[in-house]
Amino acid sequence: MTLGNIESLAYSYPEFTLAAGVVGLLMAELLLPSKRILGDMALWIVVIASLFVGSSSLAGYHGSLFGGMVALDAFAAFFKILFCFAAAGTIWMTMGSRELEGQHPGEYYALLLACTVGMFYMA
Repeated sequence: MTLGNIESLAYSYPEFTLAAGVVGLLMAELLLPSKRILGDMALWIVVIASLFVGSSSLAGYHGSLFGGMVALDAFAAFFKILFCFAAAGTIWMTMGSRELEGQHPGEYYALLLACTVGMFYMA
């Protein structure tokens, strides 16, 4: 079954979560004086997106979204979960990194989440 653009939005919560996280991290970097919380925020965003992937795969819909442009099945859900684990591992390993001290960590985490959104659509 192929869903149109409007009907497909109900199944795109993981991608929306990551995209909103990109914008949120960029705004938080501008507004927060302490940059240490940005890694935790990015990690929670990835965890919430992975929960949305799990709940949408358990919902039982299998088919195509956005007029056949995006597949939604167990294979795509497996790779989305795998990408979430990879993003969470990368965030976790770089949270205490000295290379990010004095830099703009929010931009790094936002770029990492944006890449994860792209991988979600490729899955």
